[in-house]
Amino acid sequence: MGYRIVIVGDRMLWNSLLGYFLTQQGHTIIDIQTSTRETIQHIRKSSPDLVLIDNRSSTNRGARQVLSIKNEFPKQKVILLSSSQKPQELLYMLRSGTDGYLQKSTTPEQLLSDINAVCAGETRVSPELTHVLIAHAKHETTSSQQDIDRLTMREKEILELLASGRTNQEIAAFLSISINTVKNHVKSILSKLSMHSRSQAIVFWGTLNNLSGNAGTKELR
Repeated sequence: MGYRIVIVGDRMLWNSLLGYFLTQQGHTIIDIQTSTRETIQHIRKSSPDLVLIDNRSSTNRGARQVLSIKNEFPKQKVILLSSSQKPQELLYMLRSGTDGYLQKSTTPEQLLSDINAVCAGETRVSPELTHVLIAHAKHETTSSQQDIDRLTMREKEILELLASGRTNQEIAAFLSISINTVKNHVKSILSKLSMHSRSQAIVFWGTLNNLSGNAGTKELR
């Protein structure tokens, strides 16, 4: 089955060659665009099955284009082609809402397979990029656990109570300690975690629990 595709990127020769290849495989290239504004105008006019974006290395332009497209057309299928393997850039790209994030080194056969999968409603990420993200997640979990291990048992207890929604006064009553003692513990927690607010610490605790595979923050009994 052939799909109607818009190609976006500022390297016209590369995009033209990509368009020629996809045409030979039965797809229809309805336009090749260089700007986000023109791309969105063309989506309004032609409702393509897929937008294929060539993301330039070391930039987040492609992700910004995806965000702009998805903001107006949330159901529009979009694939990003990139050469970046930096974890933070990958996460930024994926958070943009792209339906596919593929390495430019992908084989022609794999590209065709991923196009079919994305247009059928799947999300595709190149295997080598998946490995990078998994390694990054493991590193982040280890670093976060090391930060938590710096806290005393009492500080962990108080942080868990904060995450469950307790106020300082409620924590003090629950643990039979003074409010000032609770405040001092909270101050120590923030200092050890290099954070500036209770909200940051609560989000950190919840994220660590999720990464560790817990359903959420359990309430102490």
